Amino acid sequence: MPRARRSPARPRRRSRDRVPPVLLRWRTPAGEFELERAIVPGVLSAPRCTEPLILGRGRARLVATPLREALVEQREMGQSSDGRLEFVHVGRRLSHYVLLEGVGSGGMGEVYRARDDHLNRDVALKILLPALVSDEPSRARFRAEAEALSRLSHANVATVHDFDSQDGLYFLIMELIPGVTLSDKLNAGPLPEGELLNYAIQLGHGLAHAHERGIIHRDLKPGNIRITPEGCLKILDFGLAKIRRAEGSLLATTVGMDHVTCGTPPYMAPEQMVSDKADVRTDIYAVGTVLYEMATGQQAFSAPDLNSLAAAIMHGDARAPRQVNARVSRELETIVLKCLNKDPSQRYQTVRELLGDLRSTGPGATAQPAAASVDAARSRVWPWGAVAVGAAAAVLVFAASWWRVFTLGVGPQVSSIAVLPLANLSADPAQEFFADGMTDELITELAQISAMKVISRNSVMQYRNTRKATPQIARELGVQALLVGSVVQSRNRVRISAQLVEAKQDRNLWAHSYERDLRDVLELQGEVARAIAREVSVKLTAEERERLSSARRVDPVAYPLYLKARYQWNKRTPEGLRKAIEYFGAAVAQDSAYAEAWAGLADSYGALGIQGAVPPREVYPRAKAAALRALRVNGTLHSAHASLGNILHNFEWNWPEAEKEYRRAIELNPNDPNATEWLAYLLAQSGRAGESIDQMHRAQTVDPLSMPINVGLGVCLYFARRYDDAIEQYRAAIELDPQFPPLYRALAGAYDAKGMPREATAALATFFRIGGDSTSAAAVERTFARSGSGGVAIGLATALEAARRRHYVPAARIAELYARAGKVDEAFQWLETGYSERDVDLNRLRVDPIFDGLRHDDRYHDLLARMGLAAPTSSPRAASAPRSGAAALPSPGKARFPGAFTDRRNSMKMTDLFLAQLESEARRTRRALEHVPEGRDDWKPHQKSMALGRLTVLVAGMPSWLAMIIKDDELDLNPPGGSSYTPPPMGTRAERLKAL
Repeated sequence: MPRARRSPARPRRRSRDRVPPVLLRWRTPAGEFELERAIVPGVLSAPRCTEPLILGRGRARLVATPLREALVEQREMGQSSDGRLEFVHVGRRLSHYVLLEGVGSGGMGEVYRARDDHLNRDVALKILLPALVSDEPSRARFRAEAEALSRLSHANVATVHDFDSQDGLYFLIMELIPGVTLSDKLNAGPLPEGELLNYAIQLGHGLAHAHERGIIHRDLKPGNIRITPEGCLKILDFGLAKIRRAEGSLLATTVGMDHVTCGTPPYMAPEQMVSDKADVRTDIYAVGTVLYEMATGQQAFSAPDLNSLAAAIMHGDARAPRQVNARVSRELETIVLKCLNKDPSQRYQTVRELLGDLRSTGPGATAQPAAASVDAARSRVWPWGAVAVGAAAAVLVFAASWWRVFTLGVGPQVSSIAVLPLANLSADPAQEFFADGMTDELITELAQISAMKVISRNSVMQYRNTRKATPQIARELGVQALLVGSVVQSRNRVRISAQLVEAKQDRNLWAHSYERDLRDVLELQGEVARAIAREVSVKLTAEERERLSSARRVDPVAYPLYLKARYQWNKRTPEGLRKAIEYFGAAVAQDSAYAEAWAGLADSYGALGIQGAVPPREVYPRAKAAALRALRVNGTLHSAHASLGNILHNFEWNWPEAEKEYRRAIELNPNDPNATEWLAYLLAQSGRAGESIDQMHRAQTVDPLSMPINVGLGVCLYFARRYDDAIEQYRAAIELDPQFPPLYRALAGAYDAKGMPREATAALATFFRIGGDSTSAAAVERTFARSGSGGVAIGLATALEAARRRHYVPAARIAELYARAGKVDEAFQWLETGYSERDVDLNRLRVDPIFDGLRHDDRYHDLLARMGLAAPTSSPRAASAPRSGAAALPSPGKARFPGAFTDRRNSMKMTDLFLAQLESEARRTRRALEHVPEGRDDWKPHQKSMALGRLTVLVAGMPSWLAMIIKDDELDLNPPGGSSYTPPPMGTRAERLKAL
């Protein structure tokens, strides 16, 4: 390019009229771009094309082009004086592309919307300025850079499809992106922090993808960022600043691209001002300027001229964002200012590091806005509905799209996924349960696709606000991909943004944002689930297709109540469960056909029963009514089948039917950890040790960080008498959460069974200490030192008996302590009480080693038979059991009554035992109602309730075969082919039953 000449002998002049004007691109404080002729104050020498200006305060890398030479260059290279390319017009064909309309122009050339005749699609076609490709070396370098950019395959980076030429024109074919630039969006002012974080995270993912492939943007700014109508962020002109620098090209001369050396002045890092060198930290500085502008609506640095701007960037400090906009959170301000640090070594060193802080910034950690706008206040009129819809809708639509990406071969095949907690970006922490509820809904929908492993909520919720890297999270959960998303509310609608991150390479595979209304959320979930199945070529059964197609509209009042109930239920505390019952009840009162809410009600009642927080008789009948109601509304609802299985298992002791319900629930939702865990316990308590361990391993696969499941695996190993394996599993669980009290109670049992009383006592003391009862912990240790394990057991039993007078305590827990101490009669007394109360802890009577001392007593086998459990058959006190199959258990003793009662003689004996028990309970009931001990005014109502309760249990639990046996027996007391059996001389069985 021709140089601006001056006499070398003439001294340098500083007067403005002796310095040639230069062609500048400048952004005004109002955000408008202007093209102007200007003389830069402080210039000591006139520049040649792309040469740095020499400023009085020092040399700065600010490039300008002498105006006269720029105009000559434009004419020579086929440009008009206004910067447009000559001989290019709408309708012209370049290769197989037809130019349809001009959409913009910039320092690299002009951009058109064009039609690709080969693929029948619209693309963006950028015709490069001739000066950029004036010789073969420059064209070769440009083609190499374009090829590198074309290999950037990322949802947040504009895709380069091709590089071609015709008639001396060279052009790039790129993805046509609808929407507006971020610069246009910021004309309306700063963004809400939730929306800002959404865009910031997308921006970070796109940059990280490029950086990890050796490409630095160098000219990142709001004008190079485009936002689609769906809210997806796309980075434009990736790497073009690098290309432009290498070619020594012209300064930008048209609207849409302001250019100085390798960047745009207000967004350039200090090191760019003094050097050509740039690395990832240069882009991170630019991210800071973009974040600053999104947060405040202002540029971090602004000045009336380039010289002042350069000085501010290199030596000045930007105003703290919160001084400009008080609604900016402290956490976001810290992130922005770290990005803007003038020392590159003090900035984030990678975009992944920056992303970690962005992800952990949200309403749970940020300061509340100093003042709420009218719109924000108005948006809370419908806070629940707005958040609910978009989350389920948008994230599920997203799920379909990422499967499409995989099936097209862009990314790796994914068969396992974890949905990380959706971030609540509504600036209202009170709405946290909506984001949690939507996370649950998404997990539930995806979990019903049998071809995918979907990690359960219990495990993923531990990563809320985590700063762990994506590969580490995926490795800990055992998945290939992570789904991350956020929620932001506006009036009665919600915006959801979701991204799928492929874990191995930590790259974003897809990102999308949606806005939705509330009522059609269930229908949308089913529609998207079907779309996912189609995309991954999953063959759905007729039942699955019907289930995914049968979603109905939700009630806008009931749905948020349901989400709030689930939020409380997931706390798994007695208080949380009681609140969940209130919310579920309110939801079904609003919408009586809400099957999911009925199932949630059953879950809540059942969980209270399992925890031993209330007498089972108070909650399980209600649980059953709710579960049956849910199944009447929706017979394919997996959670309702699981709840019914829980009731049949833990309250009615109908083991075969309970197993059927559990397996049906798992069939409907293969990734349901609750049904799988409950089935494992049923199998273990039935003596099917190998199967139980397999099922608990399966539950652990989909919920690897769940403490109940990790402890449950140890319990199944303990029931199988694999004590060493159980202890090893408990120790592994301690690594996950050393503050989980039930873990130490279970560990104490394993140590005790293995004959390690000192270790058992230490574990038991830890159980009390972690639970906040240091007094009991010390008492256990003192008693053990004085009286041994037996003394500890009796002391604890006595304490529980005293506590039972104040509140409900499961009787079986007292019974096991007496059994451990060798107090057989006391143990059976409490076992009978537990039987009458339908104590859930009684379920382990058949397999728990702690009851080994009772197994030679007929009362033990009688109790097992009444519970519908077959008596164990193997030798007593087995040291260990095979690693698969049923556990080795003590022998049954003198009498054995098979659970199926196929032996006629034993059936008659069992009938008489049952009738005798009924008669005994009837006598006790009469005594309770007729006699009140002197001085015990409170005894009668209590004993009346207890006695009637025991009698009711016996009658309600009367086996279905009893009437049939009695009927057959009255016809023929001597069954053919067997020895006669004469009933006791108290009347016929039919007469006795009738009398009762």
